Amino acid sequence: MFTAEQAARIKAWVEKGGTLIAEACPGYFGDRGHVGQVQPNMGLDTLFGVRQADVEFMPDIGDRIKFRFGNTAVDGSGYLQSYTLSGGNGRGDFSDGRLAVENSFGKGRTLLIGTNPSVAYHQTDGKANGRFFAELLEWSAATPHVTLSNRAVFARVHKGESGCFLWLVNPSRTPQTIEVSIAEGLGKLAAGPAIWPISHVHGDTTSDVVPARDVLILKLA
Repeated sequence: MFTAEQAARIKAWVEKGGTLIAEACPGYFGDRGHVGQVQPNMGLDTLFGVRQADVEFMPDIGDRIKFRFGNTAVDGSGYLQSYTLSGGNGRGDFSDGRLAVENSFGKGRTLLIGTNPSVAYHQTDGKANGRFFAELLEWSAATPHVTLSNRAVFARVHKGESGCFLWLVNPSRTPQTIEVSIAEGLGKLAAGPAIWPISHVHGDTTSDVVPARDVLILKLA
């Protein structure tokens, strides 16, 4: 659910060169919570190059949704939204319907996925659809800001007036050793005291240990 104003800003962003990947039913409810008679709603049908043919809300049996994205098997969940093409190109197949549609819009492009692979990923603690999300990153041609050797740890880069910082988050109950690679242009790990924990000192390497159920915050030089 979002507003027509927000939908217009999304379209303008893609038209100027943005790459947008969306799961099923984007903006299904528009202004004042009204369901659009044309789906995708609020002019997003032209953005994605499709019109909705059918939609099912199926949280209790969503684990039955399976489709293929190229050679990759993908588990869906939540919603099942099928489309007829109106300019886009089918990329994913489920029985007799297309579940992933790519489209060019202005200088940008979109990919609309007619189910919720993220729900299946969450419900299986990342055991399902990991390869699929890696393929989406390849499809987008985006360069990851941070590449990690240990999947138990999460990374975020935060940039502000006081500098650029790498957050390494370890939700597990054991310390995690990790190798970190930073994208070109973001800097490199600075040797010296960590921002957190304040007792931690980072050496002149790309590896470190993140404490159990804690974060390690390092400054990027």
